[in-house]
Amino acid sequence: FKGFWEKSPHVIAFMQRNNIKDMKALQGYFISRLHKIVESKKKKMIGWDEILEGNTNGEFSVMNRFDERTLDEQLSKKHPVILASSKYGLYFDYAQSSSKQEPINHGGNYPWSSSYQYNPLNDETTMNRKDLIRGVEGCIWTEHIYHISKLQYMILPRILGLAETGWTSSCQKNVETFKIERLPYQLAYFDRKGYNYWVPPVFETLESTETGHSFNITFDTAVPDAAIYFTLNGKDPTDADLLAKPSQTIKIMVPKGKVVMLKAIVITSSGRRSIISSKKFIG
Repeated sequence: FKGFWEKSPHVIAFMQRNNIKDMKALQGYFISRLHKIVESKKKKMIGWDEILEGNTNGEFSVMNRFDERTLDEQLSKKHPVILASSKYGLYFDYAQSSSKQEPINHGGNYPWSSSYQYNPLNDETTMNRKDLIRGVEGCIWTEHIYHISKLQYMILPRILGLAETGWTSSCQKNVETFKIERLPYQLAYFDRKGYNYWVPPVFETLESTETGHSFNITFDTAVPDAAIYFTLNGKDPTDADLLAKPSQTIKIMVPKGKVVMLKAIVITSSGRRSIISSKKFIG
């Protein structure tokens, strides 16, 4: 919004009258004045990282999205901090994979494992001032979310990773145990309830290329009782194509000079579909 302020003759005149030198100082003036109003109502103020710009005065909490870039200053000034990392998977309006099949989003590539593996107390700064760390926060901006179904898709299942990050110490977390034991249980629950959750794909690496003549491929899914369908001709699979059982391994032979394109999809009991993942085999 500072760009709009810079173009406003009313704002410029206000700054001149009050001896405010630049836009950061103007923001500091605005936040400090707003803080007095909030405090007069016996409420506590909270804001994003930018709330500290311009030598803002007052006691308030900060929602930190810029991580280490701003965290040191916030803790050194003894502000309570809520960690809402934008680079460790806590922004749920970002994509859950790099696939173009994902619905419109704000970019990125942050599946459930990102929010699960995030460690909010991962350096000396946060460990020394952990009394000021109030917790973690998942964020989702809704410019491109028009109904509850899309909201469910963007937050499920990665909100599960956020939950465990919030209440479990890093030394007790194990991403493989979570993936094998707790994640399938929750995905089955989502499926029974009819939630439009993000279904993990058959292959974690969505597109890969391998060279050789003989390949053993294991199909798997994190969703109990889901079906896995695949094709070997490069076409997108449907429920009318080849069916693989979970944990089934097939052998693919590729003659020299030939190419085989494997594509696979998970279709759950309720009809939810994963994005299509693929493997290209070059003989």
